[in-house]
Amino acid sequence: MRVSISLIYLMFILLLGLVCAWAVYASGLSRAHEARRLDGDTYPTSIAVLDRLHRDAFLALRKGGLQQDAWVEKVDWQMMGGRVTIALASPDKAKAATIVKLVSAHPGVDEVTVRVVSDLKVRATARLKADGLDKYALVEGVRGRVPLVKLTDETPKTSAAVARSLGQVRGLLWRNAARTYFGNLRQMAVNALRSAGLGRLVRVGRADGRILHLQLASADSATAKKALKTAGAVPGVLRVQLSKISLDSEEAVTEAGACDLLLRAVKDGGRIRFLPRGSQIDKASHPLLDRIAKAISRCKKFIVEVGGHMDKSRRGTRAVRDSGNRANAVVDYLVTKGIERRRLRAQAYGGRQPLASNATDAGRKRNRRIEFKTIAAGGGR
Repeated sequence: MRVSISLIYLMFILLLGLVCAWAVYASGLSRAHEARRLDGDTYPTSIAVLDRLHRDAFLALRKGGLQQDAWVEKVDWQMMGGRVTIALASPDKAKAATIVKLVSAHPGVDEVTVRVVSDLKVRATARLKADGLDKYALVEGVRGRVPLVKLTDETPKTSAAVARSLGQVRGLLWRNAARTYFGNLRQMAVNALRSAGLGRLVRVGRADGRILHLQLASADSATAKKALKTAGAVPGVLRVQLSKISLDSEEAVTEAGACDLLLRAVKDGGRIRFLPRGSQIDKASHPLLDRIAKAISRCKKFIVEVGGHMDKSRRGTRAVRDSGNRANAVVDYLVTKGIERRRLRAQAYGGRQPLASNATDAGRKRNRRIEFKTIAAGGGR
């Protein structure tokens, strides 16, 4: 009989221990689940104590107009009551004191801790970079919890991708993000390079978001460094990639813009001269025309226009006639160097497109010129 009573007592003790262990385990699960639910800004709707404390703290921040500066980071329970941790996006002592006062006023709250989080911009930038979206968006700053985001374009696809990425940064009110847009980064880079005197040697190709692709028709390392520095200084540009077009190579050039760049670079600093009052080419210009013929031979896919320009000292039809005669003389010379005539077009512009004032000798000399540019595809067989 005594053995039975002892056995029953022992079983009762074991059962009580199991119940207590399960209660502790369930409490741990509940708190872990609660911590996961409290990660976001949406407050729970259950009637549990921690839910109520979280909701009360959230409403206190909203009542004080502080929801864009702070969020409820954590709620747990200690011996004397609830402990609430509030994250504040700026080291503002006045706001911190207001938060403590507002949240402490709610029943059940025993302790309020305010933790300053000042790295939201860094975390948002890192998130965009990790998702490969930093070439389409830039986090310029954070106003409280609201990110100031600048995008390369207004397409819904880009906006949605950036929103999804920023939504993973805890504490960031990405739905309220202040969105602005970059201008035409490619055109801004073109203007900057022209202002730096590099427009004839450097071409801005496609822009992949905030990444610019430059083509350089020069072997000069100083020119390359200057081009990279100039384009990289354009506001919003993330990085610049540079490729070079060799002037001495015989490799085919397959892009019209690259052909124009090659022709400008070959002619850069050189001038095609003619004998006075005529269209006969000065022999001193033959070496330059030989280099131009070699460049045109690399642009097999394109038709090249040879444009003749005059100053306005020769008026009307005379200027057009003289400019046309000079353009045709250049075409004839290039044909003798192996360029197919069907790939060349002579164009007479007369004095319609001056580069400088015709009031000075220097200006008129500059306006009398021959220019080359690709005008169409179809030069190849």
